[in-house]
Amino acid sequence: MTHCRSQSHRRAFRAAVGIALAAAAIAGCTSDRPPTVHFQSTPALPTARQGPPPVLAVHFDRGKYPLLGSRVADLEKVGEAFNAVLVSSGDDQLVQEARDRGLKVYLGFDEHKEFAGGKDITADVQQLVRFAQDHRRDIAGIRVADRVNQGMTPQQTLDYLRATGGVLHNEVPGVPVIVDLSDPQLTCDLPGQDRCDKPRLPDYRYQVDSELLRIYHSGYVDGFMLANGLARDDVDCGGCNVREDDATAQAASWRKARAMFPRPFLLFARVATLSFPQASYPGTADQAALATHIYETIPLQAGVDGVDLWAWSRQFDGTQRTFLNKNGADNPLWDRMVAVAAAVRAQARPN
Repeated sequence: MTHCRSQSHRRAFRAAVGIALAAAAIAGCTSDRPPTVHFQSTPALPTARQGPPPVLAVHFDRGKYPLLGSRVADLEKVGEAFNAVLVSSGDDQLVQEARDRGLKVYLGFDEHKEFAGGKDITADVQQLVRFAQDHRRDIAGIRVADRVNQGMTPQQTLDYLRATGGVLHNEVPGVPVIVDLSDPQLTCDLPGQDRCDKPRLPDYRYQVDSELLRIYHSGYVDGFMLANGLARDDVDCGGCNVREDDATAQAASWRKARAMFPRPFLLFARVATLSFPQASYPGTADQAALATHIYETIPLQAGVDGVDLWAWSRQFDGTQRTFLNKNGADNPLWDRMVAVAAAVRAQARPN
């Protein structure tokens, strides 16, 4: 208790000068990470890059849980902060609805767990192929697995990617094949991050640089949606508890990732932190500015091709995860996400 009280006194002082956050008083006493702090000033918005704008993609799936009354209304709102959606393969109407609103479409497919369990996925992959061929002019890419390097051996992973990405390259040439995976080695031992020798459960033992390089060199995929293992507090609040030294680790890790996987290989920063389960965004405008700086601006500045954010409206672990408030209202986080998209020219442009 003395430790927490002393932290509270220090945080109260910082709050008086506009640096500390009320949420940090909780996180600092319930987490091994240091207290949450702000930058001395609000981080600047990113600047637009030369050439095509980056991809800001959101997991939309099938749009089963609309926030604004209908899937179409949700897609129109999505376009304020994103220029692309990741949708489940198989829904012709959803692809058309997204394209009509100027959104790029990435198809989602994932049967890697079934494959590891012995299922023959040939028929399902052929169904994906047919759908992709039918919508070839409408799709920007195909994601063939979520967290593919979790729970499978390296050989199983390559076999799965051969059965999906290898087939797609032959049947739908020119359409990028992307896979989602994780690599906490990108951030471990950086300031404020987990130790590289931290014990890990068996399912996560292949989430390492060497295995990503093995997949990269296989030729079965054209890009990664990559989570870099940036350390998080237990408090789940739409990134309201990010810390100043997260910026240092984030910048270093994405520079390393871009160097490991140079263009034209596609690299997207996969982010699950910014959606929140509460009825309304629990942070402040300053916290939202810092969170979007950490999770959107810094990866873009480090040269990634885009940011992949989970999720628009998704049932997860007994909660609903959103960026908007649960009544569909805007909030400081959404406002800042819209500002980031506008700054990098990555808002949807309806046809």
